[in-house]
Amino acid sequence: MMVRSIGQLLADKSAFCVSPEESIEAVAVKMANLDERAAAVVANDQIVGIISEKDIVHSCVAKGADPKHLNASQIMTRAPVTVDADASAASAIEKMLAGGFHHLPVVKSGKYEGIICTDDTPEEYQALLEHFKELRTG
Repeated sequence: MMVRSIGQLLADKSAFCVSPEESIEAVAVKMANLDERAAAVVANDQIVGIISEKDIVHSCVAKGADPKHLNASQIMTRAPVTVDADASAASAIEKMLAGGFHHLPVVKSGKYEGIICTDDTPEEYQALLEHFKELRTG
């Protein structure tokens, strides 16, 4: 399947998000129930952060913090890199490779649309970009 835009990759996915005030416990339960590995943190239809399983483990659990009394805004990555829904899948993969992250929030006209992860992108796109990245640095 030829994927022309990020919007096509999101077509069958829901726009999962949490609020900045939600407890880490509530976020973790939602992520587990929906089998999601990351959540956008959204306020007034605007993405203000992103929180991943890794954030929960490293910034909460491993530090002995109480996930009932810590909220998403306290451990989220603020002002995350985003990609426009009309952008190409290749440009999204390039952003993820350049930033060293696996989850990328998608916006359209400044409003949150969803998250894509490296697993959502076609393998052949990832392989091509890795090859070109090696050529550029080689």
